[in-house]
Amino acid sequence: MKNVALALVLATLFSCSPQEIQSVLGSLPSTTALSNDEVISGLKEALRLSAERSVQTASVADGFWNDARIKIPFPAEAIKVKNTLTDIGLNKPVEDFEHTLNKAAEQAAKEAVPVFVDAITSMTIQDGFELLKGGDNAATNFLRNKTSEALRMKFAPVVERT
Repeated sequence: MKNVALALVLATLFSCSPQEIQSVLGSLPSTTALSNDEVISGLKEALRLSAERSVQTASVADGFWNDARIKIPFPAEAIKVKNTLTDIGLNKPVEDFEHTLNKAAEQAAKEAVPVFVDAITSMTIQDGFELLKGGDNAATNFLRNKTSEALRMKFAPVVERT
C-alpha cells in the first residue's frame, strides 16, 4: 500500500511539462547559443518552479481529495474489504479512510520537498539533455528515479506506524 501512495505522489505532484521547460529556457537571451550550463540552469529552474507549484496546490486542505488527477483511491490490495463494507451499507468508514490517505499525502508533499530539491540541484548535464530530448513524462521519470529510494526511507517509518 505504501508503494501505491508513493508512486501516485511521485507521478502526479512533480511532473514538469516540456512547455514549462521551454518557457524558462525561452526567457534566456536568444541572440547567442545556449551553453550547457544555461540549459541545465533553465531546466533546474523549471523543475523547481513546477515542484513548488505542485506542492502549493496539493498541500492545501483537501488538495488531494478535491483533485481527481491526484486523489488517492482505496488501495487495490484491500478492494475486497471496501466492497464488503459498501455492500453492507458502511460507506462512511470507506470514505473516511480514503480521506485519511489523502490528508496524509498532503503532509507528505510538504515534507518531501527537500528530497526533490536535492535531486534537482544534483542534476548533471547528461540528465538535462535527456530531459530535453525526453517525452512528456521525462521530468516525472527523472524525479521518480532520483528520489524514490530517499522518499521510501523518509516515509517508511511513518507509514509503518499508522
